[in-house]
Amino acid sequence: MPRHTIDVRIDRGIDAPFGARWLRRVAGTALRREKLSQPAEVSLLLTSDEEVLRLNREYRGIDRPTDVLSFSFQDGSGDSAGES
Repeated sequence: MPRHTIDVRIDRGIDAPFGARWLRRVAGTALRREKLSQPAEVSLLLTSDEEVLRLNREYRGIDRPTDVLSFSFQDGSGDSAGES
C-alpha cells in the first residue's frame, strides 16, 4: 500500500469543531478506502474567511470567500478543483 502524506493546519483564532488529529485520521481513512495505487498528498487548512478571500483572489480571480477551496496537483496545473 502506498504511503500517503497528510498535513493539517488550523490557523490561530479559528474555533474548529474538530482537532488536527481527528482530521488527519478522517483523511487517512478516505485515502485508504480509495485504494490508490500511488502515494497521495492531502493538505487541510482551516482558516478565516479573510484568508480564503485572499486565496480566491490570488489563485482564482474570485472576489469572495467560499466554504471550500481545493487544488489538484495531479496534473501539475494547480487549477482549482472545486468550491462550495
